[in-house]
Amino acid sequence: MKADRKYFVALAACVLSFGIMSCTEKVEVTDRGVMNFSAQIGETATKVTETSWDGDETVALKAEYGESDVEVKAYMVVNAEGDMTVAEGTEPFQWYGNEFALKAWYPYSVDGRIVLTDQSDADKFFGCDLLYCSVNVVQKDVTLHFQHKMCRVKCYIQYYEGYTKEQAAQAKITFLGYGTVTYQDGEIVTEGEPNHEISSFTKAAEQNQDWFCAEAMMVPCEMWDKPMVKVEIGGDSYVYTPTQDGDNGRNTGVLTAGSRQEYFFNVNKGNYSLTVITDGINEWIPDDNSAVVPDPVQE
Repeated sequence: MKADRKYFVALAACVLSFGIMSCTEKVEVTDRGVMNFSAQIGETATKVTETSWDGDETVALKAEYGESDVEVKAYMVVNAEGDMTVAEGTEPFQWYGNEFALKAWYPYSVDGRIVLTDQSDADKFFGCDLLYCSVNVVQKDVTLHFQHKMCRVKCYIQYYEGYTKEQAAQAKITFLGYGTVTYQDGEIVTEGEPNHEISSFTKAAEQNQDWFCAEAMMVPCEMWDKPMVKVEIGGDSYVYTPTQDGDNGRNTGVLTAGSRQEYFFNVNKGNYSLTVITDGINEWIPDDNSAVVPDPVQE
């Protein structure tokens, strides 16, 4: 995956081909043969990266013709526009004029097991961006509109009184959550408890080079009264545990599927305050006016 990527809100997906049609609309079909697929995220031609597909992603397509009649095939996204071709050694899906249900998900592996604990560079981070699409196929040419299944969490070290800029740049930001999942048929099945450390990489924030941030793809769940973010800076450690007391309806402990949630730390030698912004995952640029600044929390 590329490092220059931006993000999303979960919407119902349906098939598009030469114009918009209902997911359940039936059409008179005369064109038969090998099916053509393309992939988008939401209603745009962008992807899991912040600009486009890389062109080397493997996607699972599962055709459901009947209760016990199913086929799963691997397809490749071959370019930044989302054009797809069947994986080498696999027969492509054929269109015979009969409507059927189709599921698609990314990433695809035979056992479906995905380890989330190492997101220490951009490729590993975006490799944990789980995508899903479900459509009713009524034509030979199908555009798949994927939606995000994970919650993209971003933590900023916004102010760091008592520490140097160099110490902030070298700070270690660790997220805590589910460490391993099984992902098949577009369904996330978790393993264990959400207490595994998820490594990330710290970088200068885009909007302010004096801020530093890190990100992780996290499994949607409730993290009330569970440690969720740990910041280590200048030999000190700060752990954020969301609590419902004083939350004021902001749901800071709820990791929501298909959303981008941002946590702003203001560190001051021995205590910190936290600002939380939650936006849809397709809304890559946060609305700074929506920030709510709570009272400093003593740790």
